[in-house]
Amino acid sequence: MYRWEMLFWPNKTFHALMRFMSCLGGKPNMRAYSRLNVYGSWRAMEELYREGKVFHLHNFPSNDPCYEQSDYCEDTMIISLYVSLCWVLVATSIALKSKFSNREFSIIYLLVAFIDTNLYYLFGETFHVFEISKNPWNYVSFSLIQSIIIPLFIAIMINLWRLASSVPAKVGVQVGAIIFIVGMETLSFLLKIVIYSDLTVLCWLIAYRLVLFYLQFVTIRFFRRMCSHS
Repeated sequence: MYRWEMLFWPNKTFHALMRFMSCLGGKPNMRAYSRLNVYGSWRAMEELYREGKVFHLHNFPSNDPCYEQSDYCEDTMIISLYVSLCWVLVATSIALKSKFSNREFSIIYLLVAFIDTNLYYLFGETFHVFEISKNPWNYVSFSLIQSIIIPLFIAIMINLWRLASSVPAKVGVQVGAIIFIVGMETLSFLLKIVIYSDLTVLCWLIAYRLVLFYLQFVTIRFFRRMCSHS
């Protein structure tokens, strides 16, 4: 039935089992447990994992499609997340287009997309501050973040800030923007879309995103002044 039996170091075994369980139902269950002949219970397995001991994994199905495609499942979930974010932001911008100035919205979006895409590729590919994932799905996700999600989000938030009539509303827009930007950058790091080992790089990238966001307040002011003199 099952063709191979392998000896894993515990960290590889534990992660392989967790991924296999998540494919079958999101958590260990009796149906999945019956397919694995592991020494001891799940609690014993965790104890062996913590103690750093080696243990055998018998009768693991080498031809199980769920196991073989676990990486594929993870990658498609990641890109689905970012495609969904794109749709939400596009739908939001369409719903609010009557309240936004088309010229101001366009100049902010195009400027942020140009700066963000070029600087990230410059620091990633030229100066090697970080590494952009070579995984095709993650690379597409990276492109969506740089060219659609971040520029569109900043353009929406700048215009919402302009429409806000009270100080608390303006502060709320800025706080929401900061939380989103920090969350997106942290998520890119955790999902290994952008790869680096030093957490100071994460801090620098978050700071860069925030500077890019606040730079648009200056941009929109100069753009309005330029339009008023034309």
